[in-house]
Formats: sequence, C-alpha cells, structure tokens
Amino acid sequence: MSIFMTILTGAIASLIAAVVFAYSLFRYKPRLDISNFIADQSDKDGRFFSFKIINRTKSPIINIRADATLANKVPSGAGYVYWTRQIPLVKDYMFQIGGFDPADDNADYALRFVTKVDLNDLWRNSEDFIRLRIIATHPFSNFSRVFVKEFRLKSASIVSGTHQYGDALGIVKPERAVVEGS
Repeated sequence: MSIFMTILTGAIASLIAAVVFAYSLFRYKPRLDISNFIADQSDKDGRFFSFKIINRTKSPIINIRADATLANKVPSGAGYVYWTRQIPLVKDYMFQIGGFDPADDNADYALRFVTKVDLNDLWRNSEDFIRLRIIATHPFSNFSRVFVKEFRLKSASIVSGTHQYGDALGIVKPERAVVEGS
C-alpha cells in the first residue's frame, strides 16, 4: 500500500505543479491597444496613412506582424459576400517592441505601421471597411495572440494629422488640435 500511496502522491503533486506552471505561463501573453484612428499624414511629398499600436505588456513582445485589408461588399447570387484586397504596408514585420513603461522618453512600446496607398481613394463605399490584424508573441511564454481592429466608418476612422506621441492613441491635427480617443 505504501508504494501505491507514493505513486499517487507523486502523480497529484505533478498534476498540481503542471496546472500552476500553465496558469503562470498563461498570464504571460501579449496585450496590445490599436488606435481607433488611421492618421492621414499626406503632404506635398505623397500619401501616407498610419495605424498605431501600443504594447501594454510590461515585457517586450516579439515577432510582430501586421496585415491590412480592405473588404468590399459585392452581390453574389441571392446575397452579398466580402472581397478583400491587401493594403501593402511599408513594413509589415517588426522583430521586437519594447515593454510598456510610461516613463520611457523614447516610447519604444509604441509602433506605427504605414501605407502609401491612398486610403481615401481606395475606400469608396459606405459598406466597405478596413481590417487591421496584428499578431505578436510574448518572448517568455512563447504564446501568440491575434489582435483585430475593424474601421467601419470612413469619416470617423481616417483623420488628418499624426498620432499622438507615446502612450496616447489620439490624433494631433495639423493645426495642433487633438482628437482624443483610443
């Protein structure tokens, strides 16, 4: 009977240790915020639109990939389907973004993905929308997450100006007025 109890005690202890370890790893996953606004930074030199993300994880995140698409609603038989068109980004991959630290003067925890495609010209129909997908990995747990933001209303999504610096997700308009929001 003592051998049985030893084996049972070892199995229960191993199970508890595995659950505690899995729970602690699960806490280490990427957390991102994506701005509700697409900044129209176009000027005489060309068209530039940017999407801003902020890493809210205390540690850096790695293998950040971005994918932007325009979805067009088109009739199909008795209903409608969405056709998607890739929006090319100037750079769609970053190896690392720094961990969140509001005292970081360089704001290494924030990143902008830029496209040179004229989104005002591309986004023509009120039923179309832009979908931004971000995938990121936590370096300790190796857990990845996909973050999705859909920009459904063109007039509320594309705002002339640049994203605020650092921890904010609003837009600073050319005349220096700030559009608040997350």
